Amino acid sequence: MKNKAKWIKRQQEIVDAARAAGRGLTAEEQAEFDQLQRQIDAEPDGQGNGEPDNGQRDHSTSNGSNVPNLGTNPADGIRQAQEAERQRASDIIALCRQAGMDPDKYVQNGDSVDKVRESAVDHLLKHGAPVVVGARDADQDNFRDAARDAMLMQAGVEVEKPVQGAEALRGMSMRDFLIESMARSGEGTTTELLRRSRADLWDTAVRQFFSPTADFPAILDNAIKKSIVQQYALVPCTFELWTSRGTLTDFKPSKEHEYALGGGVSDPMPEDAPFYFKDYFDYYKTPRGYHPRSLNSNGGWNVTGCMSFLNQPILAYAEEIRSAVLVMHGDKAHSCYFSKDAFAKLTGDNKELLLIPDAVHTDLYDRMDIIPFDKLVEFFLENLK
Repeated sequence: MKNKAKWIKRQQEIVDAARAAGRGLTAEEQAEFDQLQRQIDAEPDGQGNGEPDNGQRDHSTSNGSNVPNLGTNPADGIRQAQEAERQRASDIIALCRQAGMDPDKYVQNGDSVDKVRESAVDHLLKHGAPVVVGARDADQDNFRDAARDAMLMQAGVEVEKPVQGAEALRGMSMRDFLIESMARSGEGTTTELLRRSRADLWDTAVRQFFSPTADFPAILDNAIKKSIVQQYALVPCTFELWTSRGTLTDFKPSKEHEYALGGGVSDPMPEDAPFYFKDYFDYYKTPRGYHPRSLNSNGGWNVTGCMSFLNQPILAYAEEIRSAVLVMHGDKAHSCYFSKDAFAKLTGDNKELLLIPDAVHTDLYDRMDIIPFDKLVEFFLENLK
């Protein structure tokens, strides 16, 4: 039976090495793991060797960590080992978070949950301080900073003096970062989160963006900010490609410029201009809507102001709206399809599309004779209770 113990020990070494590197088994490691499992399964079980009569194994290493029942199917054995390791790491992280301890050393050393629990009790007795659940600590902030730098390095950004721990996180995928962030914030154990579907994870991630204390949105924001600041410092004159000289100060305090404008409504309006161009002229270039500081009445919007809309999926989650919605548009407006497309994505019987006959895009700005005030009053009185 010495061979069987040796093979099981080697399997544990393979799992421990992958765990310490923060990754799954490589193809070579998995092949070796499978071969060892076949040897173990072929070895006859003996009596009086400390194993259960049914041949199931639950061995403990010298450091107190357990090798789970590997079963007779190699694939099942690998899956069970991975799930057991993820559960162990998740339980240790949750326990250390409650006790105010750093979980990394316990996870990497392969310590059992019972051993970490003893350490947590000793830690609380030694420090004699209550644990404030939900408060941010240095470890959480370090994780955010390390994850930020790891993301930047993955993207090829040269990070000067990466935060400690960033290199270890560099191989994590965006999904891994999300799951780790959720586990740290109490959304569930790592094992539970790994079992969730992509849609469930995304729904949870979206909700996190409304929380000012959530890790994952903060990591993304910090990565974007650091990237922009760093790149701007390396290329200090990039803005000159997009701006012209003027009197307003922005960007660098020593530079004077104003935003380059894309041009407003044409004046005079060409005879062959599209009808909606003429609608804009009738509003922004006449007393109806002209103002000296109006962008549409004068030089137009700056040339980069709307670039972010290119990557903004405004209607991506329209079907999740549960509140009452009244979509109102002029049926002769060139933009009427905006409202029709949005309404088509809404769900529920408390949604309504109201098309105003013969009204163009700008008519509902100021045409008091066609704006359906009675309908608006009825809608708000019915739904704002």
